[in-house]
Amino acid sequence: DFAAARSTTEAAPPAAADAGIVRAWSISKAFTPPTDDSVLPPAATLGDFSRVEAEPDGLVPLHRHIAVPPGGATAAVARFTARAESGGVYAFDLGFSDIATVFVNGRPLFRGDQSYSFDRPRRDGLIGFDQARLYLPLNAGDNEVAVLLSDSFGGWGLMGRVADPVRVTVVAQGQAP
Repeated sequence: DFAAARSTTEAAPPAAADAGIVRAWSISKAFTPPTDDSVLPPAATLGDFSRVEAEPDGLVPLHRHIAVPPGGATAAVARFTARAESGGVYAFDLGFSDIATVFVNGRPLFRGDQSYSFDRPRRDGLIGFDQARLYLPLNAGDNEVAVLLSDSFGGWGLMGRVADPVRVTVVAQGQAP
């Protein structure tokens, strides 16, 4: 279970990195993972979104915020708005467990699997900003960044950080529950 685990590189993040951390996400309800994760599920599947505040280091342990149905795999969508001062490609660091597909303005950009594995290759289920560096193609103005996350064992969560918080600001969507 990753709940108590943190990446050792995140013990004391530099002040400049703090500015770009996604401090709040808008989270859907839990649902059965789709067979095709290259498309965001329909609104009826996602239900109402709730605003969830990240922990001080940026981690959102989803099992603390989403009622997960008993047994089997589960999924949810976490999203935020990236407001870019001009169109371009911007770096974004993503930490996640277990499987994540990232969408920018509804289009799939990245899929990664960080499920716990004891061999081939060993993955400890830790979440940290060093897991994935993505390059988000953003339009000038508001852009929706959505992460479809699924889990089948041991807990799940995510964290995100914009590398250039001067030219891209993060705006959380939704209301607090």
